[in-house]
Amino acid sequence: MLLILAFAYFLFFQQFLGTGPLELKHWLFFVPFAIFIFVAEEIRKWLIRWLERRKPQSKASVL
Repeated sequence: MLLILAFAYFLFFQQFLGTGPLELKHWLFFVPFAIFIFVAEEIRKWLIRWLERRKPQSKASVL
């Protein structure tokens, strides 16, 4: 989202990329997707850590 902000609102990027400020309807469209992706990724990371803790620990390591 920071890149989108930079591309849309920093004058240098506006001139270089030919962009302009986003309207409210555009923000309302993509912000829920960004929030969903963030939450889904945090749940995925939590699930991986939780599954790793549940694995039985091996008593001896074989070299």
